[in-house]
Amino acid sequence: MIKLSPRQGQIADLIRRGLTARQIAQELGISVKTVAEHKRLLYARLQLGGRTKADSLRASAAC
Repeated sequence: MIKLSPRQGQIADLIRRGLTARQIAQELGISVKTVAEHKRLLYARLQLGGRTKADSLRASAAC
């Protein structure tokens, strides 16, 4: 299994809940650009193509 950092786990949970990057940024107190970078790295780490596959984040990774 792929191990995620605590922040990546938070981002994955919020994506899975359907939040937008702006909403995630507000929830975590970070910038939208930072959220975008976290998402890019998360998708690359899990080898996912984009948000349509975000629901599989928790099935593919353990926090």
